[in-house]
Parts: sequence; C-alpha cells; structure tokens
Amino acid sequence: MAQIENIIENLLLSLRKKKPMLFKIHKIKDWKDCTMTNDVLSQRETSIGIKTISFTNKNSERTFIIMTHLLCEIYKMLCQNTTCTKRELYYRDVELMKTQNSVNIAIDQICVLLNVHAWELGVLSSSKGLIAGDLVITTEDDEIINCATPCSVPQNPSQIKKLVSKANYVLIVEKDTVFTRLINENIFEKIQSKIILITAKGYPDVSTRILLKKIATDLQKPMYILVDADPHGIEIMCVYKFGSLQMIHSAEQLAISNIEWIGYEDFIFVHFFYFP
Repeated sequence: MAQIENIIENLLLSLRKKKPMLFKIHKIKDWKDCTMTNDVLSQRETSIGIKTISFTNKNSERTFIIMTHLLCEIYKMLCQNTTCTKRELYYRDVELMKTQNSVNIAIDQICVLLNVHAWELGVLSSSKGLIAGDLVITTEDDEIINCATPCSVPQNPSQIKKLVSKANYVLIVEKDTVFTRLINENIFEKIQSKIILITAKGYPDVSTRILLKKIATDLQKPMYILVDADPHGIEIMCVYKFGSLQMIHSAEQLAISNIEWIGYEDFIFVHFFYFP
C-alpha cells in the first residue's frame, strides 16, 4: 500500500510540474536472457533492461491508463482486505479494458513494478484445477476441504493454513479427461497406495501451481507427472518443474524442481489397468 501511495504521489507531482507521467519497470525479455538458478528458471541480472510506460507516448498511453486504474482498484482491495480475479477486474470496466489480455498484461507489469506477486495484491487467477485423494485442507477462515471426494482447487491457495495427508506421493496429470477416467477406473483402490491426484486441465493455472508448491514444501511428498508425448505436453511439464517466461519473477514461488516425469498419460492405463 505504501508503494502504491508513493507511486500515485509521484504521478501527481509530475503532473503539477508539467513533467511526463510514467512508470519504469524491468523489461521481461527473451529466453536467451534466462538462466537456471537452483534448477528454477531465472533472469540473468546482466540482461535486465528498463521499459518506460508513459502517458505522453502514443504506444504506451493506454497501458499507462489501465495500470493507473488497476493500481487504484488494488489499493482499495488492500484497504478492505478483499480479493478478486483478473476476470472480475476486466468486468469492472469493460469499456476501458477492451480485452482480458489487457488486464493480464497490466497486472504482470504492476507486479514487476512493485516487485510482488499477484496473489499478494489480492488479484487471483481463476482456478481451473481439480484435486482428489488423501488430502485435507484447512483455510485461514477455518473452512475444511476434504479431497477424498474430487473437488476444485481453492481459488486462493495462498490462504491455506494447514495441509494434512498420509499420501505416499502426488500424481499430476495433464488433462481433466484423464483425471476423470482415473477416478472412474477406481485408481485409489487399484494402485494400492495412498495418493493425491491433481490436474490443471491443460496449461497450469497459478492456483494449482501454488497448491502443489505448498504440498511440496509443507508435506514434502514425492511428485510425478504424466503428460502427452508431444511438445505441448513437454512444455506443460516444464512449466510445473522449472517455471515460465511470462511469470519468471514468480518462478521461485511456483516451480517444483523435484517433479519427476514418468511418461505419457496413456501409460498409466496400460500399466495399472490393462496389465496389472
């Protein structure tokens, strides 16, 4: 909140002195500017450039306006201790935002500007993950979620207070169709081992990644992943394991370097169900 107050004060001061109103942020560059630190994707310090977003520049004027608007919305949420999704921010002013992508880009730039993560600002990504198995989640509101029955990943897993599980390991699958099929095939009985089964329904959302990171950190369970045997499947596995370029500033808080890739998704049906 103090950072946002300081930013707005500086903008007003620039306006008063008839100087350009602008934001200066670290530029998110290309793969060639990345390196690996402790098996997690990171940006080379020597390659970090500065990007200027100015109200007086036609190419960045609209981005500046959206960022300023969102900074005000975020400040109000922090004052009220509330949260919302990026989708909700878009619908608060569709005429200004034009597209959901405009919101997503502006939020990423605000995170870089403030050197924080979106969930620390109360801005959440819509959760699309599913989870089932030996796991009980207790939130800060003392809500208890028993994953013995398949359920959605909590939208704000950063508010999780406690995790309890006797599972031997976590199994991540790429697609929700595979997740559902495994449930229908009674995987928890046939595999003869307590497990946690989870999917992000394709490309992993932030909520699912935060929950997995918390399981890896707090419960220290081994993690295995099954994805399609194609470039898209390998990319999904790499995002879970190493992080992504788009969210490189949050890779340390999201990536799980000890995830083991054990094969493609059809492998589990052949191995466990057809040739047990």
